[in-house]
Amino acid sequence: MGETAPRGTASNLMTAYGLALYTSGSTLGLAVGCAPDDLRVQTWPQGRQIASHLHTTLEAFLAPLKWTDLVYVAVACGPGSFTSTRLGVITARTLAQSLTLPLWSLSSLGCLAWAAGRSTPTPIAVTLPAGPNQVYGGVYVGTAFGPQALCPDRVFTAGEWQTALLTWPKSLTVAATLDEAPVTELWQWAALEWQQGKRPAWTEALPFYGRSPV
Repeated sequence: MGETAPRGTASNLMTAYGLALYTSGSTLGLAVGCAPDDLRVQTWPQGRQIASHLHTTLEAFLAPLKWTDLVYVAVACGPGSFTSTRLGVITARTLAQSLTLPLWSLSSLGCLAWAAGRSTPTPIAVTLPAGPNQVYGGVYVGTAFGPQALCPDRVFTAGEWQTALLTWPKSLTVAATLDEAPVTELWQWAALEWQQGKRPAWTEALPFYGRSPV
């Protein structure tokens, strides 16, 4: 009997199952697969109930795969809901640490921007609510390797965001405010970096809040 190839070698890239978790909004999103045409995606509009149901939902969603079938994990690190984002990152870190897997922590806004305009070379401005008269904002452009930040994620007042849009030096597309779970884009972004040979450590994954939790 031949030896089993280690995870991530050329001989088993076609069965390199990756798991993505998006918990930064009111909708929980999970995706698992080894290729774009072998990707299983599901979302649940759970709102504040995400904390109560994440672990049981995750376990049921993964079946019939086993935890040991996974070779990498990806999680949306925010910005977004403080509690839900933190829960997602902690869950992903625990999985990656216990299974000795690489872990991608990727921007929620980057995933939303890619979902809104990956097919256009025009930069995409995208926001999420951040509180009274505030938004989380960022500007991204789609590339062959995923979304690239042109304006890093941060909190803007409504006035500051409008000024940033009006003074942007090039053509800019403003995406509608979305409250979806762009977990497909999260998985695809991580899969592209996996294929490039990147292997981020789980210790590098931290939630990005953009402002101090209150």
